[in-house]
Amino acid sequence: MSILAGLRQAVLDASENLMNAALAECRRATAEASPTPETGDLARSIVTDPANVSGETLTSTIRATAQHASYTDEGTGIYVGRGRITARRPGGVLRFYWITGPDGPGEYFFRSVAGQPGQHWFAQPMGDRWEASLDWASRAGAFRA
Repeated sequence: MSILAGLRQAVLDASENLMNAALAECRRATAEASPTPETGDLARSIVTDPANVSGETLTSTIRATAQHASYTDEGTGIYVGRGRITARRPGGVLRFYWITGPDGPGEYFFRSVAGQPGQHWFAQPMGDRWEASLDWASRAGAFRA
């Protein structure tokens, strides 16, 4: 192996280490920012793929796998232009466990609800969160072969 090829491989290896450390930090920070700390289900659903090296390109994915993750991030009902949320069966009701309900925590029943505005905890802040995670990983010494 030539010196140049060895140097190239060392830089790619160090970059992969840096990215994997940043991914772990970004996953932690995203989990910390997730709503519903009472259950922790969104935080537990955040996963990352290890850095994938293809040529000179490194890629990965950070995602929340909980079924309701996108709804808490983007919003539902009237807040995304879909109108009120109603029960599917005629005469049916929607049942919710509401932690901060008007009569305290408990089950509440409605014929329709407006939905909820997006909390924008995942997609919007991801760029800044990723940049901070890369900075953290770099300062922690993760850029090494």
